[in-house]
Amino acid sequence: MQFVTPKEAYRISGPFDLGSGYRAADIAEYCERECAQTFDPTWARYRTMLAVYAAGRIDGIRAERERHKKEHDRRALCLERAVAK
Repeated sequence: MQFVTPKEAYRISGPFDLGSGYRAADIAEYCERECAQTFDPTWARYRTMLAVYAAGRIDGIRAERERHKKEHDRRALCLERAVAK
């Protein structure tokens, strides 16, 4: 698997919808509150960045699964119609 480079991440982060920015900020703020009590500031910063990155990765996986499911459902419906004829 090829990972996103810092340069690529910066480039693709420019044109995002406002909802994505709000979700990332919500995750970061939550993590900062949670980490403030138990971790040193450097570790808390890394933990927050990791949570935002992981959330984006999981969102991408879920979106792909949903896309594949819709495609599968569409194909199954076409097959049902073909068999019914």
